[in-house]
Amino acid sequence: MTLQDASDAFVAGWTATRRLTGPYEAIPQGEATLAHDPTGKRMSELVCVDLAPTRAVELYPKEQRGAICAIYSPSEDLHARKKAFRALGWRLLRTEPMFVHHLRDLPLTDPRIARASSPEHVARICKAAKMRPASMGIDDEDDATIRLYEASVDGQNVGWVRSIRAGQQDAWVSSLNVHEEFRRQGYGAGLMAALLRDDARLGRRASVLLASHTGALLYPRLGYERLGTLMFLMREKTG
Repeated sequence: MTLQDASDAFVAGWTATRRLTGPYEAIPQGEATLAHDPTGKRMSELVCVDLAPTRAVELYPKEQRGAICAIYSPSEDLHARKKAFRALGWRLLRTEPMFVHHLRDLPLTDPRIARASSPEHVARICKAAKMRPASMGIDDEDDATIRLYEASVDGQNVGWVRSIRAGQQDAWVSSLNVHEEFRRQGYGAGLMAALLRDDARLGRRASVLLASHTGALLYPRLGYERLGTLMFLMREKTG
């Protein structure tokens, strides 16, 4: 899988998630992709891969409000990229490592994990997550666009994660969360194992995700490989 393939999976997963709560689409924008709300009510994101900062800024539509998501290979000098964007009026808010799993060597299953397979199950997880059921976008088909998994202890929700179909070949990981008091007990790894095994069973080519810097310590142990880094940039305020 190339870094561009991983970027495409990110765009597909991100827009599918945003589309749960309103119109959202991804359109070509030169060498990049613009993910945006056609009604203009929400922020837009220009997603580009190994693109010079000057070109990324040129491609960002001046009438849009939002961010540039610039994805770079490990060989790129991120400090130099940050300085170049800053000189062009764009400020770095955060970086997120991008990982891929090729679904070959899979982690072991965990009996504490189950896939949500009914509206009642989804509603229970949403209540624990303090989210509206519509924002989970789950259905119970085997190869649903969005699949939701739950970790539980004695019927109590302790964590969840989603897998989102990204195009015809890949999957995007969204919203991995374990309640703080249950962390470091294997629930995160168990959730990811269930998700990855279903991705493989359903014929996906790869699973792609963006990690927090804490999460970046977990994913290599599950078989993920780092492909690059996403820089999330916002335009500097003027006036």
